[in-house]
Amino acid sequence: DQVESDLIFLGLLILENRLKEETKPALEELISARIRTVMITVARKSGMVSESQKVILIEANETTESSSASISWQLVEEKKHIAYRNQDNYINIREEVSDNSREGSYHFALSGKSFQVISQHFGSLLPKILINGTIFARMSPGQKSSLVEEFQKLDYFVGMCGDGANDCGALKMAHVGVSLSEQEASVASPFTSKTPNIECVPHLIKEGRAALVTSFCMFKYMALYSMIQYVGVLLLYWETNSLSNYQFLFQDLAITTLIGVTMNLNGAYPKLVPFRPAGRLISPPLLLSVILNILLSLAMHIVGFILVQRQPWYSMGMHSTCTVQNETTSKLTISPTAPDKIGSNGVFTSFENTTIWFLGTINCIIVALVFSKGKPFRQPTYTNCE
Repeated sequence: DQVESDLIFLGLLILENRLKEETKPALEELISARIRTVMITVARKSGMVSESQKVILIEANETTESSSASISWQLVEEKKHIAYRNQDNYINIREEVSDNSREGSYHFALSGKSFQVISQHFGSLLPKILINGTIFARMSPGQKSSLVEEFQKLDYFVGMCGDGANDCGALKMAHVGVSLSEQEASVASPFTSKTPNIECVPHLIKEGRAALVTSFCMFKYMALYSMIQYVGVLLLYWETNSLSNYQFLFQDLAITTLIGVTMNLNGAYPKLVPFRPAGRLISPPLLLSVILNILLSLAMHIVGFILVQRQPWYSMGMHSTCTVQNETTSKLTISPTAPDKIGSNGVFTSFENTTIWFLGTINCIIVALVFSKGKPFRQPTYTNCE
């Protein structure tokens, strides 16, 4: 009291936290991609709540000596107040929103105090509120962490942006934490933005989706490359044949290594699409693509293996690697049209070998082009050189 006495009034200091110019376009891009956005502040001017949508303000009161815990909500525009006591009631949105309003045209807004009371006394209502909750104001650091945890319980993949020490808990709790400052918040978050606004969030999502798709493409290509080579070698073993060391070396170094290095150079697609790529490696779409390509490769090798033997210039004596070791095999006749088919060093000519090797090499290139899909998560393959 002594400090605040005999003071001279000089004026009022007004602090205003204006919305940054980059915030609204970034939120509009996220909303157009059907990524739900929640703001722990006022959201009307940010575009998260349009003028045609209703805002339902939820207020909850703690238990007192004279009354039990209660929860009430009111339309912000109409100031219609409805209260409920500590009972298992439900919020009838149809009564609170006009008939001409479409589904999803309302948003819940509540403070940190109300969130704490609802969490303790109205647990059955909390998931329903969070599904349409958009504005969470005056939240303490612990309440922010609890809010992120509650969203995760609803099977949401939660991303959190913050720039202060009071956001550290929520940044660490979220699946993806983005610090908008290089101060305290950057210690708790795995990502730190060099620009103090949220325009980095759409870019981070694009890069993350592109990286995920690229990883799956590389896995599928390496698996199919092994299967293509395996199928070809099995067919050659059927005729007691095999690929030479130089053929293996060419496929491993000149083809697979070159493709493996260039296949992951596709950048992220500039537009954020309203659906996500497959999040699991063992999923029906991914497994189906691998199985279909294995069957296609098997069919190509078998057809080529059979067709080459039906050609008029094909010679039956030019495919075997059996070495002449006994009297029975020494009596084998050699075609006069190919007197140099077997040399002194064991090198021989084989139509099947050449056919299978060419088909396997071409199949590896085709699979790489098929799996290097660009749109909608990555840029086209021809942009790798840019």
